[in-house]
Formats: sequence, C-alpha cells, structure tokens
Amino acid sequence: MSRTGVVVLLTTAMLALPPTGTASDIPPVVEQVRVELGKKSSDAGGCPLPVVSHWASGFGGTNFSSDYQTSLLEGGHHVMPTLPFPMPGEAGYVATGAALVRKLAEWRAPISLRDGQPESLLYAENFPKDAHGKWLNLPLDASPLCIGPDGKLEKRLSPFGAIQPWYEVGAYHTISGSFKQLEQWYPDPPFVVLLSNNEPNRLMPKYGIESDQRYVKKYGTGKSAEFQRGAVGEGYVERYAALLKGLRDGLSAGAWREHALLVGYDAFGPPHFGRWHGWTEYSLSTAQEISPWPRVWDGASVSYYTNNWDGSTDYRVWSPQVEAMNWVFMLEETRRVNPDFWFELSPWDGNWGTNKVYAKEKSKLSSYLQAGQTWSPERYAGFVQFGMWLLKPRVVREFRGSSVLLSDFQREFEALVGGVDRVWENPTLTRFWRQGRLVPNPTREHPYQTDIPVKWKSVSRWFLLNTSLDPKGEWGLNTEVPVFSIANVMGEAGGREWLLYAHAPLGPHTGVKIEIPGYGNVTVDVTPGGVFYLVKEQDRSVTRVTDGGS
Repeated sequence: MSRTGVVVLLTTAMLALPPTGTASDIPPVVEQVRVELGKKSSDAGGCPLPVVSHWASGFGGTNFSSDYQTSLLEGGHHVMPTLPFPMPGEAGYVATGAALVRKLAEWRAPISLRDGQPESLLYAENFPKDAHGKWLNLPLDASPLCIGPDGKLEKRLSPFGAIQPWYEVGAYHTISGSFKQLEQWYPDPPFVVLLSNNEPNRLMPKYGIESDQRYVKKYGTGKSAEFQRGAVGEGYVERYAALLKGLRDGLSAGAWREHALLVGYDAFGPPHFGRWHGWTEYSLSTAQEISPWPRVWDGASVSYYTNNWDGSTDYRVWSPQVEAMNWVFMLEETRRVNPDFWFELSPWDGNWGTNKVYAKEKSKLSSYLQAGQTWSPERYAGFVQFGMWLLKPRVVREFRGSSVLLSDFQREFEALVGGVDRVWENPTLTRFWRQGRLVPNPTREHPYQTDIPVKWKSVSRWFLLNTSLDPKGEWGLNTEVPVFSIANVMGEAGGREWLLYAHAPLGPHTGVKIEIPGYGNVTVDVTPGGVFYLVKEQDRSVTRVTDGGS
C-alpha cells in the first residue's frame, strides 16, 4: 500500500567515541542500542539483537511522535527514535525539534530520519518551493520521465530516461539548509537511518511498458514478460544508484557521509512468490534473479502486513506468517553476495483508529469482528514475534498512518516493544537469537507452488511445524491454521537444544502436540500472545521459558 516515504542512510562512524553528555544523564540502554546497531549483520558473535522503531515522526502532537519514542528509550526500552527528515528547499530544520535533537546528540543515540520519497520531485509541479517543476519541465532527451504514445512526457519515472536528474534530486535533499541545520545540531551521530518508501509513480511491467516510447526505441516490441522485467530492473538499478549517490554526496563529510547505508521499503523479493499465476506481474523477478533491488539498496524494510484491502489475515494460509517464509531463502541468497545486507521487518495490523483523517479507511478489525473474533495487543504481539523469530531482523519498525492517534494504538506498539525487549532480557532468548538456526519442516511443501522458477524449486520454504491441530487434506489460501509454530536449534546431535515458539491467533489451546523435525513430538500449551519453550535432547525436558504477550 502507498504511504509517505523515506530514504535510508545509516551511519556507523565513531561508535567507539564517548558520548558528549555526562554518564549520569545518559540512559544505560542508549549505549546498549548504540553498540548493537553498530555491529555488522555478519557479526562473528551471531545475529545482532533487534531494536524497535516506528515509521511515524514529528515533535509534540498526538501521534507516535519522536518525543514519545524518545521517552520509551529514556525509560529503558530498546528503541531507535525516528525524527522528521529535513524538508528539502527549506532554510532550517523544524525549530520545535531543537531540544529533542540536542538531547539525542548529547546521548549520542542512534536515530532514524523519515522523509518523503526523494525521486518523486522528478515529476512534482509545486514542490519544493525553490524548485517548481525543475525536473518536470526538462527537454525530452534530458528528462527522467516516460514518453507516452503521443510523444509527450508523462508524470511517471522511466527506467530508460535520463540518469543525471536522479543524481541531482538525491543531492538536493541533503545539501539543503534544513539538512545542514540538523547536521549542526547533531554533528557526529553514531548511527542514522533514513528510510525510502520506494513507491514513487514509476513505470513497472504490470502497467504495460511498451507504452513508454523510450523502451520501444531501445528494445522494440513483442519481447517476453520476463525480458521486460529484467530490462526494467536493470534500468532502475542504474538510476537508483545515481539517486543514492547524490543523497550520500550531499551529506557533510565525516560521520554523516562516510558510513551511509541506504535502505528501501520493500526493496526485496516478493513475499507472494508462488501464490497465484500472476505473482510475477507484481515483481521484477527473472529465472535467475528473484529481485534486482538488493543490488542497489544496502538493505530493505519489508512489509509484514495484514492489509485492510485484501483477504490476508493472521490466522489463515494467506497470512504474513506464511508469506514471510518465502523471504528466508531470499535473505540467505542475498547475504551470500552481501553478508551485511540490512533487513528490517515492518509490521501493521491493518487498523486505522479514530482519527478523522482516516474516517473513510476500513480497518482490518471489522472483518475480525464480523467473524466473531476479538483483537488484542497480545494477539498482535504473537503474530509479529513469529516474523521476528523466523527472520531475525535488525529492526522491528511498525507502520501506522502519520496522523494515527497514539491513544488508539499505544498498547499495540508497546506490545511490540515488549517483544523486542524480551530478546535482550531473557538469557535463553538472547542466546538463541544470536546463534540459533531456523529448523525447516521437510514433511510438507509451502502451499504457494504456482510458476516456481526451476532455480528455486528445491529450496527450503516451509518452516511451520506440524501440530495435532493442523487441518487435514490440502491447504488453500483460506485454510485456517490454529497454531503457528517454529523452532530454532543449537548444538549437534545428541546434545541439541531447540527454542520452540508458538502462537494461536484465535484463542488459547492446551495440550497441543508439536513435531520438531529430527526430535519428535512435544506437548505444550499455546496462547494468542505466543509462548517460548526450551527443549533439550539430552534429558528430553520441555521447559516453558517465557510468555510472548505478557
């Protein structure tokens, strides 16, 4: 779904320097977060521990503001606050944010910056104030936009248009006076994340790329759909490389520039891989490459959504839990090429709340209520923790609309904060997060099996464990799954340990038998908020470690 975007830069310079504030002023958790975020994804000590963040930002207000997020950090939670991206073309940063930015600078706290999509200025008419249509009105041969069948420019980015404007618009965002003001207030951040929404109005194969005269001139007509996807992917790799170089070059030398890492929203392979015959139309996959985006972005923040506009839920086969299992092989493949690829999980429950801005938006809650179900922060936490322990993301970054009221969803977000804190605070969870290996389930195929390219037909894509409550027969998209469970394993045969995680979206179950591949059945109780059990091969003990939703 579309939403206001962001461009992500990540700076890790000067991590070892002491904070500028006095030790007594700095919450101890800040140093913990700073050190963990400074680790490479390929850290020799294992997977770095996660932090929680948010897409919302702003100073004051009634939403998930930067102030609120900072208060959670100050309260000892493992949070990376998100601030507004400096407005391009403006002379100074948001004045009301000065005190908060300076506090974070004194702490030397890692931060995120949330921006709109920088590339969208390439077709903007009235924004920014000092660049009205600067790139919109370029001559045809110098324009980054599509040329329609009538020979006129369209307000849509072309993967075959001019490249120089992409660099210019990137640099424009970070050389502005407002960005320099922020850099002055926070001159040596140890870690800065700027997230790109990666959803501008751009030409994609599903729109019919032969409508762009640039494509036809270069490749002619009648090429296969796979050829078109490959051509579009290659074109965007080159252009986004220019955009991101411009963003980086506009930063001040030193901490802001030298360690920049750029991350795009959904800049990754498709979770709907294999779900229906048209899945490839909504991707840039080819027979050899599942997605070109990891070749240009340094990381991705992927949507783990129960969308309010489709049939996905947290309790059926068509669910983020089942779809996210497709990302396991994609992430492994990506990290074989780039071991330090940055990976974030962006959850959303499909609910909008009471703010009048969203009055016309249907919430997912209504479909649950119509089915006689209840929704709770605990159920949300159970669903998100499944994705966390499946993929071990660096950040759990919740999405809500920018004007969604904190009062509507504070308990939901703080349930996610609790899920992240739990990884840090429970020694068993910490150990398995760092060193545990995800256990595949070879007894069943992933239910999404349509048009799978030969290259990926044999990769492990199914990690959901068999349970005594599993529905019989073939599973379809609407098949209900009473219990979602996965396991991570440590050690070698004879002395193995498993961390079993299970959640039951529609209500608690007692005495559930769950089969751990290579070990056998264990009998456990499962709740909507999720439960963790430690299973030891040596003495065949099963110990409840902690609840996931408390």
